[in-house]
Amino acid sequence: MNFQVLFQTSGPLASSRSCFPREESVRIDRERAAQEALRQKEEEEQRRREAEELESQAKQAEAAEQAKKEKIQELMEEAKQLLPPEPSDGSACLQFLIRTPDGRRLKRAFAAENTIAQVYAFVLLEGGEAVRGRSFRLVETMPRRTYEDRDLTLAAAGLKGPCTLLVEFIDD
Repeated sequence: MNFQVLFQTSGPLASSRSCFPREESVRIDRERAAQEALRQKEEEEQRRREAEELESQAKQAEAAEQAKKEKIQELMEEAKQLLPPEPSDGSACLQFLIRTPDGRRLKRAFAAENTIAQVYAFVLLEGGEAVRGRSFRLVETMPRRTYEDRDLTLAAAGLKGPCTLLVEFIDD
């Protein structure tokens, strides 16, 4: 028997041998396609989760902003109720000039028996957006004094004559 006959490249044995590499190639292609589909599905799931998280964060931020607006509105209503009418010219009348951080100058007269809280209410109402929603205190510069006890009357706090106060933010 001739050795070449055993390793013949044509015939039924040769065709079955050449079929194996083709099947292996198809199997590898299928695995690659399955892996690619799985990778795409995972990426799509990741994008969906990220979109849901962003949407959730946006809703939370919107709810927080709405709560902040409602709180500011409540404070404004309280300030309107607390602020007394401006007194007519009289000897017990104190003139205030209040400077806000954004450069505004607020002027108003108060009676000596009015409270520091009523001056804060005036600043809150007239100070604009720069003051609303922020914690602040009223400060006299020379000599430096802060007026944070809101229950004191203006006379008890030692305020006399024309007064110049500054609005100083606490939450910076």
